[in-house]
Amino acid sequence: MQFKLGGVDFDVRKVTAGERAAIINDPIIQQVVSRDVYRWDHKAGTGETLVELTPKDAVPMPNCVSFFVPRIISGEVSKNDSASKTLAKRTLKAVGARSPTDILVALHKALHMPQKSIEHSAFAPFNGCASYTLRMETEFHVAHLVNAPRNLAVHVLIPGQVRFVQTVTDRDEAAFGALLAADPALAAPNATFVIPPHSRANLMVRAIAVSRRLEDLQADLAARKEAGEEVEGTDLHRAFNTTMGEFRMLRQRAAA
Repeated sequence: MQFKLGGVDFDVRKVTAGERAAIINDPIIQQVVSRDVYRWDHKAGTGETLVELTPKDAVPMPNCVSFFVPRIISGEVSKNDSASKTLAKRTLKAVGARSPTDILVALHKALHMPQKSIEHSAFAPFNGCASYTLRMETEFHVAHLVNAPRNLAVHVLIPGQVRFVQTVTDRDEAAFGALLAADPALAAPNATFVIPPHSRANLMVRAIAVSRRLEDLQADLAARKEAGEEVEGTDLHRAFNTTMGEFRMLRQRAAA
């Protein structure tokens, strides 16, 4: 598949697990990967939204870009800052962009920028007995846009899944315990959502990135099982199941 930026054609390629991790762990990217979005005070009976919402009362989930040239030392992947800066200047100039923001604008037009309303219903049962913060965790899929003949490249990060995680900050012990006794499932509220593709480009680029992510998760699961570890119910197992669900959804949308 090819993706066009500023009149320049780029091939869409998969990235390795190490490369993906290094890109996503960038402090700037982490600001949108994991962020507190809501706080509830059960004593006051009031809630507070901690982020700016869109006109649809939802949290925007922007696509991201990264100019990343890897440095690999003893198998560990990190960013080669000097080479990455050189790549950024060359690619921005080639596509007629003054800054990465210009590329983001083009990406949002092609890939769509999703938004998600804050999930309240799964945590509403706690409102009478606990104060808590909701953190919104976004699973980004990473694809590498490459124009090899001109030595141009940029990594794009596309939101694929979103999960809301509760941190209890204060509680009425008796009422909280009674709530969990009455409904043990509340000990781990299910608040994970797959983001639907809203454009053909989003679907196709994501499908390429998700297929590699699925391969990596499957390999990790297999290695842990081989080592005798229990994987059922772990975060890794949950990530594999939700990513498999996302991949199937993308294939169904592509077929339709």
